[in-house]
Amino acid sequence: MNNIEQSEIKNLISNCDYTTALKKLEQKNSLFPNDIFIINSLIDVYFNLDKIDECKKTIKKSIKISPNSNPEKYFTLAQLETDKKKSLENYKK
Repeated sequence: MNNIEQSEIKNLISNCDYTTALKKLEQKNSLFPNDIFIINSLIDVYFNLDKIDECKKTIKKSIKISPNSNPEKYFTLAQLETDKKKSLENYKK
């Protein structure tokens, strides 16, 4: 994904146009399934659209691909986790 496309996605998210951002991100994700920018942006969009299962799944993918990028993902996962022990483990990361 090039810088212009990343800027467009960032603008859509900052303007809370999550539906449009989701469409563009899902298209790009099918072409570039391991692009960490796309994955981390999907986390933000899924979270804001209350797509909890998709958000958790995408966070876990992000952790697997790049555990040190976007450390906020661990906090988000901790918030979404229903198991208190797992939630605390993610929060500490």
